[in-house]
Amino acid sequence: MNAPIMADGTATAQRFARLTAYYHAHVMQADDFRCRHCAACKSSYTSESGHFAEGQLNAPGTHYDLTVAGKPLRIVVVGQESGAGVAHLDMADRRAAIAHTAAEQRFVAESGHKARTQHMKGITNVLRLLFGKGLGTDYAGELITLADGSQVHLLHCFALVNYLLCSAHSTKRSKRGESTATMRRNCNEHFRATLEILEPTVVIVEGKAIWPHVRRAFDDIVVVEEPIFRAKLGAREMFVISFTHPSSMHPHNWGVNHNTIYLLNTVAPAIQRFRILCEGNSSTSVASAHLPHDNPR
Repeated sequence: MNAPIMADGTATAQRFARLTAYYHAHVMQADDFRCRHCAACKSSYTSESGHFAEGQLNAPGTHYDLTVAGKPLRIVVVGQESGAGVAHLDMADRRAAIAHTAAEQRFVAESGHKARTQHMKGITNVLRLLFGKGLGTDYAGELITLADGSQVHLLHCFALVNYLLCSAHSTKRSKRGESTATMRRNCNEHFRATLEILEPTVVIVEGKAIWPHVRRAFDDIVVVEEPIFRAKLGAREMFVISFTHPSSMHPHNWGVNHNTIYLLNTVAPAIQRFRILCEGNSSTSVASAHLPHDNPR
């Protein structure tokens, strides 16, 4: 029998409000971009064929705060930057984009529904594994049943957090990020503040290039067994799992479909091992011990 999954909408709304207040004070409010690092970051990107997009905010999903058998489960997936290349994307924009992906797109294209990007397929894969759904392409397998009997799409049950709140992209290679060392250094404070508000229990990092910068945001981080780490952020402890980006080059691309080499041989075993680690530590705040076990293949 599956353990009951409960969503705390009030807690998520409070986090959304706290994150809004932080971004309004330190990053952007409406079209007023007020980050204190703005001039330095912009001047550091000197590509003649590049485009700098400022103010691309993060937001938790509507069902971010979950408990499973009484234990909290808060999932953050970390990417490097937005690939949209559009400036002044606020928190509502971010939620709307995720909601569109959840409702209107499918893992595999079908009548009336386009296929998701490799990035979002990868996120779908890892969320299915975290929630014990098993890998697959069926839309029904992407729905989470809550304790009250209602269902919610798993893409509403996490927070997609970009390490960078601005992006730099070549106009010739629009999807390839060209962030500078200055941008990566300066945005660390906003990334850390975002995590402090979201208080994740597990962080999934997408991209080996961004991993060294992400890990510097934590006060302490130790390897459990690659690619799983335990990290401290202030008074909070959490698991951090570092993977390649889902749209990396073969054979590290785990967002192409649901049975790539890296997905089956690295991502799925790591998530399964993470769940076993949680089972063996009754004091952990990470709620995976009570999720149903799945067959990662």
